[in-house]
Amino acid sequence: MTSTRISKIVLLSFMILPRNGNAEIPLLKDFPFFEKTKEFFSPAKLEEVTLKQKVDTGCLITLSNNKGPIEIKTWKEKEVLVKAQKKGSLEELNNTTIKKIVGKDSLIIQTAGLKKGRTCSVSYTVFIPETSTLQSVQTVEGKITIAHTIHGVNAKTDYGSIDLHNVSGSVKTSCTKGSIKITSDSLTSDDSILAITGKGTITVVTPQGTNAHVHLKTNKGSVSSSHPITLETVTMEFNKVALSDFKKEVKGKTGHGGSSIKLHSCQGNIIFSQA
Repeated sequence: MTSTRISKIVLLSFMILPRNGNAEIPLLKDFPFFEKTKEFFSPAKLEEVTLKQKVDTGCLITLSNNKGPIEIKTWKEKEVLVKAQKKGSLEELNNTTIKKIVGKDSLIIQTAGLKKGRTCSVSYTVFIPETSTLQSVQTVEGKITIAHTIHGVNAKTDYGSIDLHNVSGSVKTSCTKGSIKITSDSLTSDDSILAITGKGTITVVTPQGTNAHVHLKTNKGSVSSSHPITLETVTMEFNKVALSDFKKEVKGKTGHGGSSIKLHSCQGNIIFSQA
């Protein structure tokens, strides 16, 4: 045996043997690194959380999530029902709480972490009374789906899509990266639709004969509309560049004008359609 191999064996023995000479080999659990690695490769754990809260007519509801999708539906009950599913490691589950903050005319549901950056994902399914107003719905990462609200919607996600169908009243939505689809059942002259995304297609469907002032714009993409639009008067050169720009920004009105519809995608198409 060479001196080099002997030196390695002596060094290894020194590392694993306690100073008292007892030849007990330490277990992997004694090394935090191995425990973290084991946790990383372990299947994600699930935990179900259910919350209920009676609310008055016209209650303002806010839902804030960090990571995970949100789905909101309306029903005829006079209470809010929250069904949440937490998913992650045991440490992340223990570090993540779902808070309920009740005000006089408001209800706030939010995902909170005891330690920054160590929260699990949370998937929400929420039932709210038909008479409630969604003051704010947001998640950092995840899709937002909302159906059959009559008092307007304010929704935001950084990374994920937004799908609003059969909604009434004013709508305000934004994404950093994700598509937006809005199907509006009705718009009064006081209502508005605002949809902005950094990257993704925006599709808005409104009833036939909608009266609105519209501003449809994309930096990289195209604009199309099945609604007849009376364009604002503009003075422009008639050439290839002007025609290309014309397909990217449209200002005008449908019908007699009235409500405000503003759609803007930095990178994606704008589709304005009739129901």
